[in-house]
Amino acid sequence: MAMDVEVTATPTGKTSFEKWLAVLVGLAAVVASLLATLQTHSSKREELSLEIANRLSVAIFERIAGSAPVQSFSLASSQDALTVGLNGTARLIAAFDHPDVAETAVAIGNASNAASDRLVRLATTMGTPPGEESGVDAHTREVAAATDDQLNALVAEQNRAVDVANRFGERGNRAVFGLSLLALGAVLLGLAGVVGEGGAGRIAIVAGSAALGLSILWGASALLV
Repeated sequence: MAMDVEVTATPTGKTSFEKWLAVLVGLAAVVASLLATLQTHSSKREELSLEIANRLSVAIFERIAGSAPVQSFSLASSQDALTVGLNGTARLIAAFDHPDVAETAVAIGNASNAASDRLVRLATTMGTPPGEESGVDAHTREVAAATDDQLNALVAEQNRAVDVANRFGERGNRAVFGLSLLALGAVLLGLAGVVGEGGAGRIAIVAGSAALGLSILWGASALLV
């Protein structure tokens, strides 16, 4: 009996098309895992940085609201005390031009200057933030004693936290876009597997490979943000 040579010579291994398809599908799975991890990590870092920025915003507002009354009282009281002193000095100077009332003017002027000195000391005492011996809790003392340098340092720290949040937010967005490209590539690779080796299959695998490559590049660009 004659044997069909063509049938017996048919290869049983996978074709290069199927091998490439298997490699690309495996690569897509690895890239998907990496991009998902990157997006999750970026989202958590963004959330943490925004939380820090919000807390610093509250701390800044608290210190401004707590220290402003002390500083305003100290400034206003000092101005009032100096005004009294200036009026006393003006009376002493005017006494030279009005000898008939000089004695009274000098007495009032000296009294005004003495009152001014006492008011300055009083304003300094009352305008000083409470100390440890005052019985006020430590946090309230810290808030009341906040200085411009401390507030500027908090604002700078808040700005850094916002910058970090923006950076990781952009990184997360790029990771999500990379996942979107990867999903498109996975669909095209699945289509290539369905239609098999042929014109349509080759077009699908090339397009899927391109989408996969773009997703890798976009994910890599996220690390540079």
